[in-house]
Amino acid sequence: MTTLQEVRARFARDQGLPFADSLSELCILDALQEYGVKYRDRLFSPVTTIWGFLSQVLSEDHSAVIPCPESSPTAPPLV
Repeated sequence: MTTLQEVRARFARDQGLPFADSLSELCILDALQEYGVKYRDRLFSPVTTIWGFLSQVLSEDHSAVIPCPESSPTAPPLV
């Protein structure tokens, strides 16, 4: 059986959004459609938001700096 610590360690080693490999975009979009979730086009799609949230929850510091580096106050401006 895999422990939560082992899962956290596995995802902590990955860069970017590690859930993109284990929770596909199609799977998330299918679930949103199944439950009738409506959303608007924003900076981050619901898929990216879910991947970022899960990465943030499992990260050691729980910050959004790694999943969303462009939203960090020290990040260079988007052009």
